[in-house]
Amino acid sequence: MHLPVRDAFNWLGVLRNAGGIAVPESGKYYLVVFKSQLKPDTDPALVAALDEAAHTEAKRSEALMYYFAGVPHERCALSWCLWTDMRDARKALAGPAHRNAASQAADLYESFSIELYDVFETGGQVVFEPVSKSRA
Repeated sequence: MHLPVRDAFNWLGVLRNAGGIAVPESGKYYLVVFKSQLKPDTDPALVAALDEAAHTEAKRSEALMYYFAGVPHERCALSWCLWTDMRDARKALAGPAHRNAASQAADLYESFSIELYDVFETGGQVVFEPVSKSRA
């Protein structure tokens, strides 16, 4: 969780595997990263249930390529989802399960952040372009 997300995974492998499924017309994927620190009294089972419901909701979209849910370590957690299209990601993230999870964030987390990136491969390298909040 404490590393920049670009350094925490084999992104070239992730994109090459995703590209075998569907390459976005733009050549760019849309990455949503959620980093959090649970409150000491937060029930991890509740967080897992909310996360599973949101993931099930997101899987209804063909634009979802990958979802990673890290196991909390010392109350810190990292999850991310890779999409082929920002509009479809925004639609899925506005669904009832996501809204329910978001409505409980203040009760569950000491802190959290959401990072948004356009991600693409060029010349054997993976490039992360931060997406401004106004675009998200």
